Amino acid sequence: MEDGIAAGKDLLSRTMPFENGGVLNPVGMINVADSLAAVKETGLRRQKKVAMCDLKRALDLDWQGCEALHKMCLDAPKYGNGDSYVDEIAR
Repeated sequence: MEDGIAAGKDLLSRTMPFENGGVLNPVGMINVADSLAAVKETGLRRQKKVAMCDLKRALDLDWQGCEALHKMCLDAPKYGNGDSYVDEIAR
């Protein structure tokens, strides 16, 4: 957001010329839940197919050369599809 650093406040502590909480909060939270589900699904919990250092490397490379891992993350469960696994993360 414009002048965010100069204001010295985070996005939710600032007065904006428009209402942003109704859009930013749910979308951001669900993106986080989906991302955490992908991390847990591929590396931490269920499949344990990927070392966390390899996932970090793929993210640092913006998935370049890591297409198989990218597909695994995209195929992970998503919020809103009746999967209680991701719904619990979001909760």
